[in-house]
Amino acid sequence: MAVKRGRAEPILEDVSLCVRMGWTISELRSQPARFVEFLSAYLGALEDVRSREAGRFEEDLENRLRRMRM
Repeated sequence: MAVKRGRAEPILEDVSLCVRMGWTISELRSQPARFVEFLSAYLGALEDVRSREAGRFEEDLENRLRRMRM
């Protein structure tokens, strides 16, 4: 039984959590549902920050390359 968090494919999210945390599916299932919800939200927020930083880095790099070509 996948931990339900209101997503279309909770099993994919469960597998992702297991990989990121080094857990087995059984270990994930033994966690309190509320904890898994908070953990998912926290890891999602971290991913959003990383994504924004990567976007800023790429934009900065492109700007620098454009200036070098001029």
